[in-house]
Amino acid sequence: MITFDLDGLSEEIATLEQEISAPDLWDDRAHATEVTRRLERARSLLERYRALQEELEEIEILYQMAIESDDQDELAALVSRAAAFESEIRAFNIELMFSDQYDLSDCYLSINAGAGGTDSQDWAQMLLRMYGRYCERAGFKATLLEVSPGEEAGIRSATLEIKGHYAYGRLKGEKGVHRLVRISPFDAAHRRHTSFAAVNVIPVIEEEGEVE
Repeated sequence: MITFDLDGLSEEIATLEQEISAPDLWDDRAHATEVTRRLERARSLLERYRALQEELEEIEILYQMAIESDDQDELAALVSRAAAFESEIRAFNIELMFSDQYDLSDCYLSINAGAGGTDSQDWAQMLLRMYGRYCERAGFKATLLEVSPGEEAGIRSATLEIKGHYAYGRLKGEKGVHRLVRISPFDAAHRRHTSFAAVNVIPVIEEEGEVE
């Protein structure tokens, strides 16, 4: 069973629909854009909730029918269907956590090697590859906008443009300094080194033009 404030969401949609119908809404473009964004998100959540509820009810009905008829093939098919449904529930619950203004937005992710010389530059490149693989798995489109190679290995800096549903919401938690402690592959004495790299994530904000 999906647990969230259905009544509250329905009330929010009704309030936003009333607000968006106001004739003077677009006198304040920033406010109008925010109201539109919130309404689209609320409607999307309600639609997904209803679809998941229908899917759950159908699975339960088919399960009871399969049990009563001892249909092993149908039961096996329902196991796969239930697993897919569980994945959809997890994705929905994650989406419920994204309520900040720009969580839906695309984003720019930048990486800058910190103190530590070649080791930190190598660490920065490792992070770049890691975020690239994450974007592939998440279904995001990641475009490398710029990269500055390191002196011996790795990179000094790089910037990715990442496009996808909730790209900023999913990646904003990566902001900060990332540290790696390891035996350096660049140290002939095989000493332990600490490498640093700073990651910044900013949302892509569409500029609103002036309307005469």
